[in-house]
Amino acid sequence: MEELEGTEGSDSSLHCVHGSMDLCDAAKGGISPSPEWTGDALEGDRTETAMQHFDAANRHKIKDAPPNSWATVHCRDVVTRSELARRGFHLVDMSGEVWTMRREG
Repeated sequence: MEELEGTEGSDSSLHCVHGSMDLCDAAKGGISPSPEWTGDALEGDRTETAMQHFDAANRHKIKDAPPNSWATVHCRDVVTRSELARRGFHLVDMSGEVWTMRREG
């Protein structure tokens, strides 16, 4: 990253910072696979489960979710999101109204 001092005729207390897209590119590795992906391993050995949406109506089923499970939850549903986290799910994607979580195997 390169920091530039103010130019002639401008306020010298202001600084302009510009850099490359390296930080954005580094984040790409953390983006989750598309929800349609169910994770069938090579040679048909299933290692992932299909994604399931959790809310107040089925929150009690979180405890039964197997390892390597994918889940979605509405971003404003704090209670369900907390229960998912308590049961071993971690956030994978927080874009939009529906967030994606995953329980490691």
